[in-house]
Amino acid sequence: MKTTISNQQQWLKFALKQLVKHGPNQLTIAKLCDAKGVTKGSFYHHFNNRQQFIESLMEYWYQQMTVNFIA
Repeated sequence: MKTTISNQQQWLKFALKQLVKHGPNQLTIAKLCDAKGVTKGSFYHHFNNRQQFIESLMEYWYQQMTVNFIA
């Protein structure tokens, strides 16, 4: 069952899981949208472009994987 992504953080969480599970080739906008069963418009509602998405994903990864361990 496919679920709807309702906010930017959920997009990032999903993308990080896809990256770990399938590698960087899965991180295309089309593949992410297909995997979630949503339109590209849903993606662009939260990110202006792929560059902003990648930068946000890197920051999300940093927060999830490092900051919580240091604090």
